[in-house]
Amino acid sequence: ARQVQVLLQEAEEANQRGEFSIALMKLDEVQRRDPTNARARELMLEAQTNLQQQVESLVQLGDHLYRDEQIGPAIAIWETALKLDPSREEITEKIARASRVLEKLEVIRAREADPD
Repeated sequence: ARQVQVLLQEAEEANQRGEFSIALMKLDEVQRRDPTNARARELMLEAQTNLQQQVESLVQLGDHLYRDEQIGPAIAIWETALKLDPSREEITEKIARASRVLEKLEVIRAREADPD
């Protein structure tokens, strides 16, 4: 019971720091030890909601950067979002598409730099 309380406290602190993935890992452990813990369920829902909002904000930032032709930074932002939520296939697709564009741009730049 003491370990559950410690994990709940650590999860709550991680959630407050914006470390939602860490909070969710700790809450998973709480649920394994105490499946009926209402506080764990409440904190888990909060952390999942916050994580999804964070991922969505990162995706939108990446989209904005991409539209501003800042392709490298957009890819980096989307990769961060994907680490937070690996199940988001559309993020993987955005990264792949942007990477192809970046490769094409590099080919064009190389041709311009060496016209012979």
